[in-house]
Amino acid sequence: MDLFLAAAIGAAAAAYLIVRYRALHLAVTGDRPGGGLPQKVHDEATPRIGGLAVVCGLLAAGVAGTLSGIVTAPFLWLMVAALVPAFLGGFAEDLTRRVGAAPRLLMTLVSAAIAFVWLDANLYRSDIAWLDAAFSRWPLSLAGTLLAVAGLAHAMNIVDGYHGLAAGVGVLALLGLAVVAQHVGDLQLASVGFAAAGAYAGFLLLNWPLGRIFLGDGGAYLLGTTLAILSAQLVGRHTDVSPWFPLVLVVYPVWETLFSILRRATLHRSPIGAPDARHLHSLFYRHVMARLFPGADARSARRRNAGTSLPFWAMQGAMVALGVAHYDATPFLVAQAYGFLGVYCVLYFLAARLAPRAAVSGA
Repeated sequence: MDLFLAAAIGAAAAAYLIVRYRALHLAVTGDRPGGGLPQKVHDEATPRIGGLAVVCGLLAAGVAGTLSGIVTAPFLWLMVAALVPAFLGGFAEDLTRRVGAAPRLLMTLVSAAIAFVWLDANLYRSDIAWLDAAFSRWPLSLAGTLLAVAGLAHAMNIVDGYHGLAAGVGVLALLGLAVVAQHVGDLQLASVGFAAAGAYAGFLLLNWPLGRIFLGDGGAYLLGTTLAILSAQLVGRHTDVSPWFPLVLVVYPVWETLFSILRRATLHRSPIGAPDARHLHSLFYRHVMARLFPGADARSARRRNAGTSLPFWAMQGAMVALGVAHYDATPFLVAQAYGFLGVYCVLYFLAARLAPRAAVSGA
């Protein structure tokens, strides 16, 4: 918990400085409203380098752990070093707007490969006989690990659309991993989980509810990569942890991504990678929050934006709480995961049928 506080303070301080001196760098770091992208709903230029604040939080946790002699500090530093490529790929896009999705995902693969070699972060247990037989061969295990890391990094970027949404979901998932790691006696993974959760919690202090700073691609890709690597390590090290446990912690962003691909390919006949405003959180913003805060003024828009994250945080919190309570019960976790898919589809159907009472700028 000391690492959580150190990371939170470090990230919050860095985020404050970024916001406080935004005039010095906004021309480079600012995310402009609109720009032809349907998912943008903010109304003023905002720094989109919140990932840098998160990295500062992780570094603060590493320094605090080293100075206080925490035995897991060296492992934390190795983990941070492995995560650097994933962050840099997204951060380069935040600064230049010229780094495509493929190079960004490639950098997450570099982080995954480093963690595979340095930290034994690899997929080799799924409790599915034929898949475990495949994962017993290191090239296939490496391929599975790379796919999982890249997929989750992309998924977290997909749900990064409203104030606090991705970061809040990530904090809850990281805390779930850290609590279970601590419960099974893995202090190394627990220390990384708590430190990462603290770093994103510190960022949230400046991000939610007013949106003074955005997570950016650097922060989103870093978050997904961290979750994927920690998940692989936790399941690989501890046979009493079900492989389905990490999945229920991230089933929301994963299913949001898969569902988006399916609906674009079948219903909307659009490129599967094209941005749009038809995600569940987008529909909730346009159709539900527009009814609660229908005004066209900036204050109402900020309330809609911040309010959109709350039901998703609640949903994520319930998934994490149930998952942690049953981390070793695969049948329960399988039912929980599939139950979520059903609830999501029902909510999507209901949200899609709602007609907004008033037009919302940027929707």
